[in-house]
Parts: sequence; C-alpha cells; structure tokens
Amino acid sequence: MTRFLISLIAILILPLNVNANDDEKYGSSFEAWEACDEFADQFYEEKGIDLGCEEDIPTNKILAMDEDNLKVIKRFKYSALVYGWVGKFESSFEARQACYKYADQYIEGKGVDVGCEEDEPTNQILALDEDTLKVLKVFKY
Repeated sequence: MTRFLISLIAILILPLNVNANDDEKYGSSFEAWEACDEFADQFYEEKGIDLGCEEDIPTNKILAMDEDNLKVIKRFKYSALVYGWVGKFESSFEARQACYKYADQYIEGKGVDVGCEEDEPTNQILALDEDTLKVLKVFKY
C-alpha cells in the first residue's frame, strides 16, 4: 500500500514530458511578438546565440528560432480566447472608436498616453500604454 501511494504521488508531482507544453499563451499576436522579441534579446545576452522571431500563421504561434540551425527554441501562442470574450462590436471601425474613447478617458484620468492598435489575426483593437506597450484593454470585433 505504501509503494502504491508513493508511486501515485510521484506520478502526480513529476511531469511525464518536460517539453509537453512549452507554449506561452497571449491574447493577441502583438503581445506574442513583443514576448518573443524580449525572449530573443535575453537569450542573446545569456547564451550569445542570435534568435529570430517568425510567425507560423496556421498554428497562431510566434516562433523564437535559432536560424543558423533551424531549431525552434520557444513558442508564443496567441488566441483571442485567452481573454475569453466574444466579439462585442460589429466592425473594426466600431471597436476602434470605442478604443479611442477609452484612450481619451484614460489620458484624462491617469495622464498616460494610450494608443489603439489593430491586431488582425485575433480581430481585436488593443488599447496600449505607449510607454510600456502593455495592453490596457481589448476591443474585440
């Protein structure tokens, strides 16, 4: 009985495959590109290996690749479902207008410059802090 419990605990604690799911998930392709670029810079600083970021459209992933060896080092998956929202706006125009209104209110309230960027692969308009490029709000169409 003790062996069974130890085995069961070991199976639950230890992963079966360390690389089974090394994808990081982001709510927009913009965020995935930013994360990949940041990872590539950090990887170069730590290991001296230059990485490039490439988009794999069929899988909705940005790939950090060692381009000399054609090896994928890390994947950054993007999906609008990360935010769990269904499109609220009928068109990208309406979503962009809502983003502009939000940006004006945010600037007045917090004094932070906000820009609106379209993320076509996920049908979203992103309200971005223009200094940090952090996504403040998403407007799905």
